[in-house]
Amino acid sequence: MGNQIECLLKRVERIGIVESDSPGERIRKTVLAAFAIIVGGAAVAWGVIYVAYDEKLAGSIPLLYATGSFLSVAVFAVTISVGFDPLSLF
Repeated sequence: MGNQIECLLKRVERIGIVESDSPGERIRKTVLAAFAIIVGGAAVAWGVIYVAYDEKLAGSIPLLYATGSFLSVAVFAVTISVGFDPLSLF
């Protein structure tokens, strides 16, 4: 189990990274992908709780957000491109 989690974390760490990236750029891409996956997972849990309490419309909002979040990570993994650098705001 621990080995599977470690393997999964290493795969998330490599999403969108190319050899020409600087160390800072690698960190930004890793944080961006990991944050989107973590927030997407939380949104799934949130939406499932609403649906379990028979609040389908309210549950659909976080579930749609999670879908968008996971799709954006998938697009990022394929295109290896970020339209803007959201971490430059900090």
